[in-house]
Amino acid sequence: MFALRTNSKSFIVGFCTCAFLFFFVMMVLRIQPGSVYSSTNPLRNSNPIGCKADDNESSNKTANSAGTASDHAGKFSDRIQKVMIHGNGSYNLRPGLRNKDSFSQYGQDKYISNLTEGKRNGFFIEIGAHDGQSLSNTLLLEMKNNWTGLLIEANPNMFPFIASVNRNCYAIN
Repeated sequence: MFALRTNSKSFIVGFCTCAFLFFFVMMVLRIQPGSVYSSTNPLRNSNPIGCKADDNESSNKTANSAGTASDHAGKFSDRIQKVMIHGNGSYNLRPGLRNKDSFSQYGQDKYISNLTEGKRNGFFIEIGAHDGQSLSNTLLLEMKNNWTGLLIEANPNMFPFIASVNRNCYAIN
């Protein structure tokens, strides 16, 4: 049977986190992972995130040119800003939720808080944030330990609820 040593667990967590972030960037850019490395990649000569040329760009660039890496980074950033929000931390929670000692379904938030020994000012990523308050695995960390992070919710019908809670973290749909 395979047993993990303590230092192996942190490696696996880090590896999985990097793999997820790579997948997330590929999905946002809508790039097929195999095409990124190809020397004949047609995306290198086109606009991978589907943005049109800005009116402010210099006249020597054409609308279908790839531009520089910084051009794409700026357009990518603009696209992210359209689908990402950041609350101000006013926590507009439903009645009865503000003073709870756990917000998660089975106490996962308390487990993580104990596992990290009450670490303050940490960072989290919650995938499947639902409404941002009920059954949240990260709200306790944010409110009690001053953590911040990223809430990811794929359901466009649930995303407005996350915005209405006004948590002190980023949320993306």
